[in-house]
Amino acid sequence: KMLDGLLEEIAYILREIQIFDYNIRQRGDAARKELKEAQSQQALWKAMCEDRLKDSLPRTTKVNQLQQELSGHYIVIEEYFMNQDVQTAIELDDNSDNAQTTSMVDDVFYILKKCSERAFSTCDMNSACAIVNLLNSMLQTLYKDQLSSKLAVCWEKTQHLTQLLFAQDQGNQEKVESSIITALNNIQVSAAHIGTLKNHLMAHTMDVFEHVPAAIKMATHCLDGLGDTRDSYMRIVHQYIAKFVKDQVSKVSGPKALGTLLERFGQQNYELKEGDYLTREANDSYIPTLLLALESQHKAMNGRLTQSNLELMLSALANHIVNSIETYAMRKRFTFWGGLQFDKDVRKISSLFNKLSTKPIRDKFSRLLQIASLLQVDKVEEILDYWTSDAQVWRLSPMDVKAVLGLRVEFSKAAINKIQL
Repeated sequence: KMLDGLLEEIAYILREIQIFDYNIRQRGDAARKELKEAQSQQALWKAMCEDRLKDSLPRTTKVNQLQQELSGHYIVIEEYFMNQDVQTAIELDDNSDNAQTTSMVDDVFYILKKCSERAFSTCDMNSACAIVNLLNSMLQTLYKDQLSSKLAVCWEKTQHLTQLLFAQDQGNQEKVESSIITALNNIQVSAAHIGTLKNHLMAHTMDVFEHVPAAIKMATHCLDGLGDTRDSYMRIVHQYIAKFVKDQVSKVSGPKALGTLLERFGQQNYELKEGDYLTREANDSYIPTLLLALESQHKAMNGRLTQSNLELMLSALANHIVNSIETYAMRKRFTFWGGLQFDKDVRKISSLFNKLSTKPIRDKFSRLLQIASLLQVDKVEEILDYWTSDAQVWRLSPMDVKAVLGLRVEFSKAAINKIQL
């Protein structure tokens, strides 16, 4: 508290010096202009020109020198204060209230916001940028290392478990699962806070230094570093969520687990006749079971993951499912009716993801839906009408198109090879 008060006083003094220096120079400029235009004062103006005071006051005065010295002391003390308070916040980290994030996240960014705002309040862009650079360095090292190490420790524990995020009966795994979710939330929310802090300081700069382009340029370059740090945090989140979904889906066991249900897709028969198609439409239990499992997992995670992480989880899960279905589909054989059934199955899964997600996710299924449309053509030559149409952007290469057409039992290899795409 003593240091905090001292820093506030130093920041106030630095700000007053800046204002004093600015006002003196403004008055000096006005006086020189008036003197230059006054005919009776030409002798004095000539003397000033000889003393090199024609254009401005000295660039560096004794006041400026004292200001620079005080600014140097301020930066050192502010860095020490920031380091000590952040270290304390890390040591006192707690999640006793079972919140989405631990106490460390909000505490650390409260401290960083306070220190950076104080630095900008000095109206000295050199001091402000120095503090932002120190702050950014801390976010890239001390704080980021703390977040990453906690996530790594939690992740290491999962390597010995077989039932985690997507298990129906989590039992003793609840504590480890919650730790992973909280660690992911900590990193994502920290990234969001970094972005908010960057925008806040930029808005403050535009307001205070509106008529000082050089200061705005300097602040923009400095604050861009915070944007890079935020992006590095989000790369960690993307990496671990994708890995988490992939590993845990593959480790899950049980008849209603997603991993098992996706394996069942590989057992689905799509060499259907019209009667088979109508029978499956009336009695299909597989797709409803898969959709129910997906909805159950979304419900289990909703409220525990942050909204941003929940969206990332859905996106990673959609990617995993799309890739799995395409892999299985390219090993199968299809009839026209089988292609029709495949199209219906894919559209049901796609519709569920669009229902669960607040962000557009249909694009992830566009390649699968194009495969489904190819599997429903009556003749090989029909593909030429689709291929030359401007109605859609093809996600399949000519080689992919021929490979998909080769899955149809009715089409000969010779007929497929004849088409020119």
